[in-house]
Amino acid sequence: MTMEFRLLTGLEVLVDGQPVAAGFARQRAVLVALLVDLNRPVSIDELAKRVWGERLPRHPREALYGYVSRLRGVLAAAGDVAIGRQPSGYVVTADPMTVDLFRFEHAVALARGCDEADRGLDLFTAALDGWRGEPVAVVDTPWMCALRDRLRQLRRAAELDRHDLALRLGQHAALLPALAAQADRYPLDERAAGQLMLALYRSGRQAEALAHYRRVRLRLADELGADPGAALQRLQLRMLSAAPDIDTLEEAAPVSPRVLPRQLPAAPAAFVGRVRELAALGGMAGRPREPGSAAMVWVLSGGGGVGKTWLALWWAYGHLAEFPDGQLFVNLRGFDPAAECVAAEAALHGFLTALGLPPAAIPADPDARAALYRSLVADRRLLIVLDNARDTAQVTSLLPGGSSCTVLITSRHRLSALLATHGVRPLPLDVLAAPEAREILVRHLGAARIDADPDATQELLDHCAGLPLALGIVAGRAATRPGFPLAGFSAELRVPAERLDALDTGELPWNLRTVLSASYRVLDAQAAAAFRLLGLAPGPDIALTAAAALTGLARAAAQTALSGLEMASLVEQYRPGRYRMHDLTRLYATGLAHSHDTEPTRRDVLARLFGHYCHVASVAADMLSPDERHRRPPIPAPVGPTVTLPDVHAAFAWLDAERENLVATALYAVDHGRADVVIHLSPTLFRYLDHGSHYQDGLTLHTAACDATATHHIDHAHALCNRGFDLIRLGRPDEALSDLRHALEHSPADPLVEYAANTNLGFVHDNRGDHDTAFEHFTRALAASRLIDARSTHGIALNNLGECYRKLGHYDEAIDHLRRSIAIAEELHYWGLSGYAFNCLGDLYWAQGNHDEAHDSYTGALELAHVFRDRGLEAEILNKMAAAESDPHHGLERFRQALRIACEISFPLEQAHAYFGMARIHRALGDLATSQNHATQALSIYAVLKNHQTSTVEEFLRDLPATP
Repeated sequence: MTMEFRLLTGLEVLVDGQPVAAGFARQRAVLVALLVDLNRPVSIDELAKRVWGERLPRHPREALYGYVSRLRGVLAAAGDVAIGRQPSGYVVTADPMTVDLFRFEHAVALARGCDEADRGLDLFTAALDGWRGEPVAVVDTPWMCALRDRLRQLRRAAELDRHDLALRLGQHAALLPALAAQADRYPLDERAAGQLMLALYRSGRQAEALAHYRRVRLRLADELGADPGAALQRLQLRMLSAAPDIDTLEEAAPVSPRVLPRQLPAAPAAFVGRVRELAALGGMAGRPREPGSAAMVWVLSGGGGVGKTWLALWWAYGHLAEFPDGQLFVNLRGFDPAAECVAAEAALHGFLTALGLPPAAIPADPDARAALYRSLVADRRLLIVLDNARDTAQVTSLLPGGSSCTVLITSRHRLSALLATHGVRPLPLDVLAAPEAREILVRHLGAARIDADPDATQELLDHCAGLPLALGIVAGRAATRPGFPLAGFSAELRVPAERLDALDTGELPWNLRTVLSASYRVLDAQAAAAFRLLGLAPGPDIALTAAAALTGLARAAAQTALSGLEMASLVEQYRPGRYRMHDLTRLYATGLAHSHDTEPTRRDVLARLFGHYCHVASVAADMLSPDERHRRPPIPAPVGPTVTLPDVHAAFAWLDAERENLVATALYAVDHGRADVVIHLSPTLFRYLDHGSHYQDGLTLHTAACDATATHHIDHAHALCNRGFDLIRLGRPDEALSDLRHALEHSPADPLVEYAANTNLGFVHDNRGDHDTAFEHFTRALAASRLIDARSTHGIALNNLGECYRKLGHYDEAIDHLRRSIAIAEELHYWGLSGYAFNCLGDLYWAQGNHDEAHDSYTGALELAHVFRDRGLEAEILNKMAAAESDPHHGLERFRQALRIACEISFPLEQAHAYFGMARIHRALGDLATSQNHATQALSIYAVLKNHQTSTVEEFLRDLPATP
């Protein structure tokens, strides 16, 4: 199925051309807010601001979760469109051409870059035909209103460009009604006035054209106190003199001929992607500007090799018609690996020469030179590209006066001072998305060669990590050896320590290590040291406090160093207080650390980071489950700046943000002789990873702990129990049984091992339908819990045994155990245990036929699961509530919700329950084919799990009537 989104007609979602409902206004607003940043994550806070503005609901995150969940159901009809969740927020992934806004911008860009007027006119017309009514007419938040205004401006600019082309092609008579309406609607728009004047003049209506000029001049004087601009005045003068060549809106040549500089380097031959950035730049030279406003200036910033210059040139060549007075270009060599920076005075000398001044007429005084430059370009429509700028001081005197020019500045530095003092517009560039990166290889090497070895292609893409320079180097090397398999090139990049050497062409501008060194060598000593040490940190990113602990700096000093690195585009602050490096930049930093910093220094640096993570993780774990301190090692001493966790939500937030780093740190520490780190983190993070349903991370962490504790019997037994639990959740019961039995062998006298191993063994046998054996293990676990000085453990054991009593039909014993478990949970305020106990109590009520009580228990359990973000429990309860639904369609929706969650967290047992539940409903509804498909899915999972439901599903399929 093909899905299409129309933002320019309000908001429409179509599947195979047919509209589908996208929900109420706020839900539709969520979709708009994500589609505008298609294929790029939008943070939760930003999404809430876009959807509600300042009037946030009480629980915006929960509301967004609900909207996104329902939107996923809407988008499920198309397999190539999805809403994903990333650490940085939600993201809609789809082909940009499925969204009419991006189709419009693409068509307009093609039209503006087209050399054939007829073809350009057709492209403009086709693009504008997609507009009907108000764009994104959903809600009226400040962000949505600003978006609507921006879209109207895009449309307006395209209409003006289309009218220019139509006039150039002699269509003035047909255009007159539209131009008259346009002039009435925008009475102060001089470009619109000029178009109407030209059409009237060329239709033999000179007097009306001049009368319209007088009306515009009087209105400008009355409302703004200004005269018409030079272009409109010249058009009027040419009409007064009945100039025979008035056939376009281009300015007449001045009395003394001007030199038209054409200094742009050659256009990029194989430009790919950057749809969002090109859309942001748009047709900015054609936008109306207020009198007295400054020139339009953009700063394109990003790390070395990210493609800033190529983007600037690609946009420039697509908009040459907007700059009839020419283009100026200078490479300021701010980060050149082989040459010194170009001084501003030298750049000005080159510009003045290009504008036609003889060298003798150029002042020697820098201020006088800059003033002359500003005078010469004040009323010209020039494009000025200041490439590879080092800092604000280098470009300030190169900025033109007035508002007629457009300036593109590219720099690895963000030029924050320029943004603050001159109001320029920032456009930071990130690496390319995966489809765009792949397209670079296709453009250079051809689709056949790429498709012939998909594994090698993917490896090349992974190693280049979306960096255009790296992709260009790899593609260039492969293109010179057309008979060489791509696997050979991917093998050269496989070893991290050798990857930068493989990305070296032998020429300085095309050597990635040299490109990065040009950014590094301009750092001050503190920022340079921080950069090197950050390369050593395991994990995908780092928080400010962790960076301070790593570098040994105070928080403020670490902030200063990171800000310097961010300004130089060597790190990215992609979320407030969190920083990350590009993979290849990290390799360069790591290499510097090994060549500049001694081994003891590196060891001490990592010890500080390990200590910081272990301390804060322990504090957070104590906040999440204070009654399970007996299962964790003591809290170690703090290292680095204090991390304040005021409540359980802050503890969850810190652990969520650092989860990948904590797992990566544990693995790195084991490999570098610090087994104590993983031995500490494995039990510390167990309950958090369980509640968060991060079973695969748990398996990775606890496996590392098992390997590190092979000679430590107690620690090894605990690690085996923890790993066994995750193996059960991930649907690998046989491996779990082996771990749990070995745990009992390693430490048979330890009550905590006895409790944990028997509890998990009970789960395995219970899932297989062997409730008698499960009962034996749960009974042993309960006995062991009495020997542990922790009421919470006893409460969990009571809950598990009570659930087993229910399955064995002993309802009185079941309710006794469950109520005792709930009493302990309420006594300790242990709401996680309450969620599980209420879930089991609901099962008991349902088995007894007390369906209302069952529903109330399930509802309470679901609320607790949601509050404490226990997604595994949430999936389990949704499946049970779905099975209890009297309305089959409501039941199907709950089963689908459960299945989505279970798939996201890799929980196969609940996946199977959801599939089988949907199979039963579809059979009742008469949809036998769908019923058979779902039941087959359930059977395949149950069989792998050796679950007792296997035979039930087999019987279901045998009894299912044959599909017609």
